[in-house]
Amino acid sequence: MVKKKFILKRSELKFSDRQKMYIDYHVNLKKNWKNFKDLIDIELVEIDDNSFTVLVSDTDTKWHSGFSRELCKKADLNNLKLNTDNDAFLFDVVIL
Repeated sequence: MVKKKFILKRSELKFSDRQKMYIDYHVNLKKNWKNFKDLIDIELVEIDDNSFTVLVSDTDTKWHSGFSRELCKKADLNNLKLNTDNDAFLFDVVIL
């Protein structure tokens, strides 16, 4: 398994406590991600004001944009997006 950190592209913004709670809940809810072909397993490790770290088992990085889009909807993160119509541009992803 690998640690990946999802960092808000808009670094001047921060997750609210409510958004942190939703991120924690939805990332750890396995049924949310069962249709992501390249994502085998995911577990939230930590969350701070503008990023969160997950422990994942995956076969490719193609799931990152779909995951970002879905999490944006489920955790009510719309106010943190870049000014585009594409939710995939919510996070930068780094492998730790």
